[in-house]
Amino acid sequence: MAEAPGNDAVADVLIDPAGGSLPASPIDTSVDLDASESRRRRILADLMALLASAFVHIALIVLSLLVYLKVTEENRGPGFVAGTGGMGQPLEVQRIEGLNEDLNLENALAVDAVAQTLPAERPVMEPEVTLRQPEVRPDLVGATKSPEANVSLESLVARQWSKAALSSRTPGMKAALLKSEGGTPESEKAVARGLEWLASHQNEDGSWSLSPSTKCGHRECGSVNAESPETATALALLPFFGAGYFPGEEGPYEKTVSRALSWLQTRVDKSGRVIPDNAPRHFHMYAHAIVTIALCEATALKPDGDWAPAAQRAAQYIINAQNREDGGWRYFPGQAGDTSVYGWQIMALRSARIAGMNVPKSTMTLSRRWLTASRAATDGSLYAYQPGRYASPVMTAEALLCRQLFGDGPKSRGMARGTASVLQQATNSMSSRNYYFWYYATQLMHNTGGKTWSRWNPLVRERIISEQIVDAGAGHAIGSWQPTNPGFDMWGRTGGPIMQTSLGLLTLEVYYRYLPMYQVAPDPEKSEELPLGRSADD
Repeated sequence: MAEAPGNDAVADVLIDPAGGSLPASPIDTSVDLDASESRRRRILADLMALLASAFVHIALIVLSLLVYLKVTEENRGPGFVAGTGGMGQPLEVQRIEGLNEDLNLENALAVDAVAQTLPAERPVMEPEVTLRQPEVRPDLVGATKSPEANVSLESLVARQWSKAALSSRTPGMKAALLKSEGGTPESEKAVARGLEWLASHQNEDGSWSLSPSTKCGHRECGSVNAESPETATALALLPFFGAGYFPGEEGPYEKTVSRALSWLQTRVDKSGRVIPDNAPRHFHMYAHAIVTIALCEATALKPDGDWAPAAQRAAQYIINAQNREDGGWRYFPGQAGDTSVYGWQIMALRSARIAGMNVPKSTMTLSRRWLTASRAATDGSLYAYQPGRYASPVMTAEALLCRQLFGDGPKSRGMARGTASVLQQATNSMSSRNYYFWYYATQLMHNTGGKTWSRWNPLVRERIISEQIVDAGAGHAIGSWQPTNPGFDMWGRTGGPIMQTSLGLLTLEVYYRYLPMYQVAPDPEKSEELPLGRSADD
């Protein structure tokens, strides 16, 4: 607190009633001030010092709150959970510890500045990436290239956008990839249990609800406040396709898949839109993309299916909805983008291309603009939810996966550092639950391969297997993954058990859901002609 002037010292300024200061008038110091006047000035001086201190502290508190809210927004996951519980109540956000003292993904400083000040001699954990030959491929369908073959990165990336990408789900390929990529009998048993639980909670009309307990009447199966049957149905379908249960083919889930597709195609209107106007705003483009992925995968697997026209309309809707300035997507057509919604649209357009649909080159070229705009580090190693905001581990994993699909190789600028940051952040996140982050991080690191994948795979595989509901006392919930058991998942509480189970299954299917990005595998031209079949277990 400032010291008040005494009787032997006169203030240099007088306090203006409007809050400013005025020059003091000349005073004859030879005249003693009245005692009451001296006390009044002392009190005024003390009061002003107190008010100034209070103002500074309040300003600091407000500034800290603004920084916290901004960082919280950057950590948001899938938009259809909207960062809220029950579409209204705030959702508790768990902060992830920073990568390290120099490169902290949640630092309140601009990450660009941090990245530029990293010591040059500081070693970066380089992901080991090679064109690797699977250890065991005795029964692969189609031709394989030798490890010495001169396979370009361009051809490997092109394979990811063609029907060849799905050849990994054929029985022979699936068995080989399951072993070479790090799957286990236990992970496949978990997949089988999860699919059985999903099938048992399908509605009579072929749809699913985000609140599966409404179907079975068992509270332990879970429920949520928000509802989007389109989202739930598409999320439930994708693990069946990933495991090799295809539309139009005989098997234990033939009716499950066909009924779901029959219902889902009716949700696409003539304009290609999926989600009705009265749905919560965060459902629109998120759910639209997930539905488009499901319909396009079904079309790739069975091109003459009744759902093919709906798939084409849904894909065209995404193309039309792109923001023409930044190249991104958000909740509604034409909005300035965000990275979370953007990633789902890119995956949907990839599925459309796999199904043989036309996706204009101009759309994909424009979409690269978003990856430039949303960088949170000048080298493209970190990404934010929106331009100018702080880096987020989830958004970084999602954006780097998109870059892989666009043909940025492991040596491209920022890829090694970014993947290393995702690996460390994902490892740190094991102290909590964040299936949405793990879903994207797992795809990124599986594509990268090498030591990066060998470090991450056992962690995420065993963690997800261990969290599946298997205890006999769990009753009707056996086989599911619950967003509140064990503990709360960061984003699963509003998406509910269907979302949690779907993401758990898709993460455990990563070994064979798509061909690995940088792996020498069957010739793409030969793979195009492969008859796609069911699980090797059937």
